[in-house]
Amino acid sequence: ITCTFTNTPGAALTLTKSVAGVSDTNNNGLRDAGDVVTYSLLVHNSGGAPVTGLGINDVLLTGETCPSAALAQGVSTTCTGTHVLTQAEVDAGTLTNTATAAATAAGTPVTSSPSSAVLTVTPSPGLELSKSVNALTDTNGSGVPDAGDSISWSFGLTNTGTVTLNTLAVSDPTAGPVTCAATTLAPGAS
Repeated sequence: ITCTFTNTPGAALTLTKSVAGVSDTNNNGLRDAGDVVTYSLLVHNSGGAPVTGLGINDVLLTGETCPSAALAQGVSTTCTGTHVLTQAEVDAGTLTNTATAAATAAGTPVTSSPSSAVLTVTPSPGLELSKSVNALTDTNGSGVPDAGDSISWSFGLTNTGTVTLNTLAVSDPTAGPVTCAATTLAPGAS
């Protein structure tokens, strides 16, 4: 009796994801909403069979590109993709992004374990206040500002930072109680 044993090598992928860089789209020197994060995704065929149809699964990335859709065993390639930072991500202070690599080996799907990259977004809060006289009521009819007249003030608040500001309030002992039309301001809003 003759027995024949065929060893079919298994396929496997490993993925290492990292932040390759951040483009400061508004040139303000800060990481804020609208900046573009570029990710590097190093895919290695760690199995014993070649793979084809290589792609990246990542819900946050756009424009993913891989230099090659096929990898021989033991070969690596670096794919790239980008993500535009949202205001919610900037407000959170960190962005954790996870991806997997997928391909096929002899018609069998192969998926890597997930790999994550964390981007820290240092908050840069800023608030600008301007105060002006809104109206002067001449309560005694003297025609000039004097004791007893009533002054109404206006306060302008502008968020000059990169993060959303909450629970806004103005304290002015001269003006008395101050109410604000909004208590939350997005960056750039007044």
